[in-house]
Amino acid sequence: MVVKSISSILSLSVFIYFENFETVTDDKLLIAIFGSLFLGAGIGITIADIYIFL
Repeated sequence: MVVKSISSILSLSVFIYFENFETVTDDKLLIAIFGSLFLGAGIGITIADIYIFL
């Protein structure tokens, strides 16, 4: 489990480092709102999955 987690984190890091993403917007407030929205959704899904398996 630990090896799978480390390998997925490393592969995602390498992919993001070499991939060129185009900028959607330069508005810092909009970036902060959507970033926090996606981060909160990811944490919520993770916590919900943990409680399903308990």
